[in-house]
Amino acid sequence: MFGLGAKEILILNGLIALLFGSKKIPELAKIIGDTVVRLKHGTVNEKRDIVNKTDVIDQKKDTSKKTNKVS
Repeated sequence: MFGLGAKEILILNGLIALLFGSKKIPELAKIIGDTVVRLKHGTVNEKRDIVNKTDVIDQKKDTSKKTNKVS
């Protein structure tokens, strides 16, 4: 994880506990978890929108090719 070893992670966790206190850590973890879930949900929706838009563009190209052949 970012090139950190077990000792560095333990030290960081200790500093976080000192800075925020033991009561605020669960709240912070919940906020971070919610943020990650929202970001994942947002990226999935954006990917879906991009795929849908490219499908519409491809369909328009296909119909324009067909109309050009008929004309």
